[in-house]
Amino acid sequence: MTRFGQLMKREFLIHARIFSLLSILIFLVGVLIMFMSTEEYCNSANDINIIDILVIAMIFVSGAILSASIFTEFRDPASRSLYLSLPASHFEKWLSKWIMCVPIHLFVSIGIFVITYMLMGNILNKLWPECRFIQLSLIHIPIFSFLIKQYFIFQSLCFLLGIIYNKYALIKTLATSAIIIFLFSTIITLFIKVLFGENPNQELNINNVIFQNIAYILTPMLWIASYYKLKEKEL
Repeated sequence: MTRFGQLMKREFLIHARIFSLLSILIFLVGVLIMFMSTEEYCNSANDINIIDILVIAMIFVSGAILSASIFTEFRDPASRSLYLSLPASHFEKWLSKWIMCVPIHLFVSIGIFVITYMLMGNILNKLWPECRFIQLSLIHIPIFSFLIKQYFIFQSLCFLLGIIYNKYALIKTLATSAIIIFLFSTIITLFIKVLFGENPNQELNINNVIFQNIAYILTPMLWIASYYKLKEKEL
């Protein structure tokens, strides 16, 4: 096994517990969404959008928790020194954490949700044949494209703060990220209102465009900053 492969194996073993807990959380949310999507509870387009939002919220929460706590080695000086002295480059250490938090997390989250939804659908059909629910193919997530970009901003911020903070990183990171995102959103909203007045539809459209463009710029910048922050800790 290559050096990077051994590093990834180490990450899986260390974070197996938190991945298991997050998987259980995603499963429970999937069950909740399954029951919310029955026609008895979900009979309008607005209800479908609520389900879409819950899916994204599930990804937001689990991704933020994982990104904020991925650098568990920084909790105490001994484990931090041991981790920083591993025979791997700065980039390999950073990349192994990033892979866990971004592609693997998204793949696992969406995979567990889809499997849960399909499994619960089959169970419901057998137990209550008269019960009808929205098929998975109909949950098209119309706001997914916009919110997933916001997720990447939030995830990259949590990832950076998870490196900066040592003790109580999870609590500090989530609190700091929430405050920063709230202040940032408030400033952007006030800025738009000053420039374009009180037109709700125009304000929403401009807000979406600004946030999407910011996501394209800010997300890679925060990821790059996290790499250099990790490198700085090794010096």
